Amino acid sequence: MISRISKNILSRFSAQMKVVGLFWLLACVGFFSNISEVKAQFPVIESTATFQNNSRPDNHDVDLPNGIQNGDLLLMILRPQSSRSISIPSGWIQLSTRNDNGRSYVIYREANGNEGSSLNIRLDDDGRLAAITYRISNWEGTPEAVVAGSNTTNPPSLTTSWSASPTLFLAAITNRVTENNVNGPPSGFGNLITVANSSNRRTSRVRVSSASRNSTNSNENPGSFNLSGDFDSPHAFTIAIKGKARVLTVTANPITKVYGQSDPTLTYSVSGFQGND
Repeated sequence: MISRISKNILSRFSAQMKVVGLFWLLACVGFFSNISEVKAQFPVIESTATFQNNSRPDNHDVDLPNGIQNGDLLLMILRPQSSRSISIPSGWIQLSTRNDNGRSYVIYREANGNEGSSLNIRLDDDGRLAAITYRISNWEGTPEAVVAGSNTTNPPSLTTSWSASPTLFLAAITNRVTENNVNGPPSGFGNLITVANSSNRRTSRVRVSSASRNSTNSNENPGSFNLSGDFDSPHAFTIAIKGKARVLTVTANPITKVYGQSDPTLTYSVSGFQGND
């Protein structure tokens, strides 16, 4: 009798545990039927464009990167000859500048997809110009930049206002006189770009150079570019672009578990992936 009672108790306990397990399963399904995960990814350099003009107009149609899409970040690093200044184009924002034996600019805008293939840059007087422009996707917030407080080819240390997160850092230098070469980016950086007016020792010739690096650190101190020749009145910048937080949503089908029957199939889908995720 005791044995039969024990078996009955164990049987009922086992059945109750199955019911508890069922409720747990259904609770999980309900939970997973609409769950989102926010995950930041690195910004993506989609394309770049370089521009230099050896003639001396007071305005330049500066080439923009191809494939511009609504929402892209367009970021331009430029330097006009000698001590010329520019008028910031409508819709663009000045992120940073330095004015010491010549002037350099970092300007940007969020694209609307109607920018066309060039941007007109107007100078305060006739002069040459060199520029590098980036088209960047998967970004958010406001880019940040620091400029060195002295004329140097060593971009300064930058600490972002956001905590450690996937970030695209750009190191950039501009200079007068183009009888020189930029042979390599700062250590840890890649994708070197350099563009210059024809080689000449005059200060009316200018060069712009940049390189990029992905990092999850909130601080970046690039170090110097690998250079040869003389660089007159160089200006150095470090720029940070924050990666966008993508939302991944998991959706599962509702299921019903009937005790004694085979387990139902749980299917689910995940949306929000981009590119090569």
